[in-house]
Amino acid sequence: MTHPSCSGHENAASDAGSSCSDESCTNSSKCLHWMDLVTCDTATPLFFYDHPVWKKYAAATVNQFGKGSALYLSSMFDSALLEKVLVHYFASLPETLLAHPECHFPLIIREGVNDFGKRVRFYFNYSGEKQTAICKGFSGTELLSGRKIVEQATLPLEPWGVVIVEEN
Repeated sequence: MTHPSCSGHENAASDAGSSCSDESCTNSSKCLHWMDLVTCDTATPLFFYDHPVWKKYAAATVNQFGKGSALYLSSMFDSALLEKVLVHYFASLPETLLAHPECHFPLIIREGVNDFGKRVRFYFNYSGEKQTAICKGFSGTELLSGRKIVEQATLPLEPWGVVIVEEN
């Protein structure tokens, strides 16, 4: 991941904008509410403030300790930049906690194993509008309708609906 920066004003972090060197990131990201001035001894800085005085301070860091790591956010980012930071961090872990990083609210995907030892995936639509999801990683049976689902199938989700797929 390239290193975006988070802009700030000396007395008003809530008015801070950011610029981002990553092409997939918008240039309208902001640092909100506070801006800690962090220097790194053992941590790796991920982002720096885009400010004439504070540019040497990290806006986000990762530090390794034992078998784990910690992400420290030195500011509250706007939702676009916060999502980018969190997805990058969790995707970098050996066993990622984000099984479906392409999925965004209002579509939520959860997985588990049923009493028969089969993997079951739940696709939740937490909105009043129709949504679609893609069944990635396995084929199976949609449990509420009995319909066969192949890998990469498009799954329509009704408003406030759920689709449950049991792996074959």
